[in-house]
Amino acid sequence: MKWKRSSQMWGVVLWVLGAAVATTAQGQSRTESFTAGQRVKLSTRVPLGYSFEQETDSQGVTLIEMLNPVWRISLRVYISGEVPAEASKTEWQRNLVVQNSSMFLSQSKEQDYRWQALVPEEGSGVYCVFSDARARKVSELPPDGFMHVVTGVKVIRGAVMYFQIWCNDMTVPEYQEIFDLLLYDFDRG
Repeated sequence: MKWKRSSQMWGVVLWVLGAAVATTAQGQSRTESFTAGQRVKLSTRVPLGYSFEQETDSQGVTLIEMLNPVWRISLRVYISGEVPAEASKTEWQRNLVVQNSSMFLSQSKEQDYRWQALVPEEGSGVYCVFSDARARKVSELPPDGFMHVVTGVKVIRGAVMYFQIWCNDMTVPEYQEIFDLLLYDFDRG
């Protein structure tokens, strides 16, 4: 009986210490600036604990990827400097998400697009959430699997961004921190 109390006490102590470290870590970040396509200068914060990779393909689409292996959250943003005139319209944005995420829909619990408005500081967008239909809990996922993928579009002056957030828990502050990057960062730098 003493062992259980003792281990529970240490669990609480470790949880409190971990929360303090996580809170400190959330306050520290760095800024990365990059060029989308050939001419659009953008920047974003990179929270502490996240890797940052950037590459541009032959069509000028820039991929930004951030990964936190501790929290098991991944953000991928595909950015194009080619912005069609209709890109600010909700219908166009939804069509772009459908084109790039139909494979998620076919394997999801949702079985339909449940559109939500993305309301960034600059521009507009839409997004939807897909949850893995085969897994009821994280422990049922393969080692490289994720419970949820959030897909959407953010359009600002001079850039269209298609994004994916891969995570296991959308209720934790670490998820909200990455979602907030899409709202308040990835802007003209």
